[in-house]
Amino acid sequence: MVPRETDSLRDSVLMYKIITYLYMTSLRLTGLSLHPAKCNFEFPKSKTMKSFRPAFTILATLLTTAMTHRAMAQTSGPLFDEIARQDSLQFAAFNNRDLDGLMGFFDPTLELYQDNVGVRHYADTKEAFGDLFKKDYVLTRKLVPGSMEVYPIKGYGAIETGRHTFSHIENGQQVVGTFKFMQIWRQQDGRWTVTREITYGHRM
Repeated sequence: MVPRETDSLRDSVLMYKIITYLYMTSLRLTGLSLHPAKCNFEFPKSKTMKSFRPAFTILATLLTTAMTHRAMAQTSGPLFDEIARQDSLQFAAFNNRDLDGLMGFFDPTLELYQDNVGVRHYADTKEAFGDLFKKDYVLTRKLVPGSMEVYPIKGYGAIETGRHTFSHIENGQQVVGTFKFMQIWRQQDGRWTVTREITYGHRM
């Protein structure tokens, strides 16, 4: 493992703002829809919008604890290599439009937070990806080289952070968006799944 300090102050302030924004959004969220061409996911109205406050409390506590203890990022080593492998397989399924394969990397308790949209769960996410994969254009995801960092979570799994691009051809031109993301992986019974994800840096 090769530990190194990250831009902790800048990222801590940004993450605090994101958590605060998403928390306030969840209190008034009533419905969502999907605009994949802009990499913006929105969904239909749902009546199952409960338990957001506890979820945000847990997520904020986890992130605050990591920042308070000034965790060192892993950029190599067994855990880093395993999460990198999971990430690669996860988005190979995305790029190949393998819906069942992709959803196999998400835990049924998934909560996905996006800065310009709000919160969605497993069923919403599956429906959105299913609609996306039917589009005429194909979105391709690539991890930005050197951007991935991994932090262990004792007795649970790992936090993955990084930047990735999504590109597609539109009107004969390649459109590319670069965004930041965080995935919380849980290792259970020898299997890794994402239980929480935050994606941010989208155009508001």
